[in-house]
Amino acid sequence: MSGKITTPSETTSNKPAALKQLIVGIFWITVLTVSLSLSRVHYTGWLDVYYLHIVFGLSTTAIFIFRNSTPYKIQLFFVLLIPIAISTSGMLFMGIFGTGVLWAVFTLLIAVVFETKRYTILLAIYLGMVFLYSAYLFTYSGRSFPIDANVY
Repeated sequence: MSGKITTPSETTSNKPAALKQLIVGIFWITVLTVSLSLSRVHYTGWLDVYYLHIVFGLSTTAIFIFRNSTPYKIQLFFVLLIPIAISTSGMLFMGIFGTGVLWAVFTLLIAVVFETKRYTILLAIYLGMVFLYSAYLFTYSGRSFPIDANVY
């Protein structure tokens, strides 16, 4: 290690390349997880959540295919939009039983690396409010899990 201190302009220039690498990684993870999720249809029957899996899988595939011709800010918008949508829907429909909270953490990690501090703080406030609202719904409003947890 040379001990060189990098300036913000040096680290900012690497962000588009890092985002493209993140998109490739997300694509392959999506291919694996959507395939595994849909393979459970034989055991669980068709659940409405599978529509979301297909939509997010196709969205990720589109981002992957057009990653070289799409501007950086548009790529970043969609890379953040998909986990925000998954997190929000997961927390509102499955509560802490689903993976919405984990997707919220994943979203904030992406935002910390690629977005401004102000945007990341606003996103954290939004996701925290969704979590609190979900906790209220499942605790005081009488919402229950939409599916049998043992089957899912």
